Amino acid sequence: MKLNIGCGKEIKEGFDGIDNRDFGQRFNIDVRDGLPFEDESVDEVYSRNFLICLTNLGGKYERVRFLNELYRILKPSGFATILVPSWNSSSYSDPSFQEPLHEGSLFFLNKKWREENSPESDVYTCDFEATWGYNLHPSLNIRNMEYQQFAVGNYCNSTMDTIINLKKRVS
Repeated sequence: MKLNIGCGKEIKEGFDGIDNRDFGQRFNIDVRDGLPFEDESVDEVYSRNFLICLTNLGGKYERVRFLNELYRILKPSGFATILVPSWNSSSYSDPSFQEPLHEGSLFFLNKKWREENSPESDVYTCDFEATWGYNLHPSLNIRNMEYQQFAVGNYCNSTMDTIINLKKRVS
């Protein structure tokens, strides 16, 4: 099974759509209430601009609960691709978006890293290998790689989206 979580009107081909509003997708559910799938039953998850609709403010931990649920439902070989607007980009302009997601927060999704660097972070049950990259601003696509890397590290609006890849780690 492949899931497109927070699909809206654009369901990724080959995936079953999930959204809390009815756009004709297969599943019409609010995933903040959990994911109604068996443990280790999902091969792949794709999500674009959904994770930033969840918050971690006010003790809600919606993002953490969602990521823990994602870990629970993914098969041992499962993975997820999650796109969010880059935290330093003007594409992060929708007022309904919650607090930005910084790349450094992805380290917390790895159990070994948490044990070594933040043992008080006891709200996580997930254990992912996280990698990430970027969709660059179109004006950078014609520049060489060295300049692109410099721009990503030094200029606002150089990245449009952060592309997060999560691979389920199994002990």
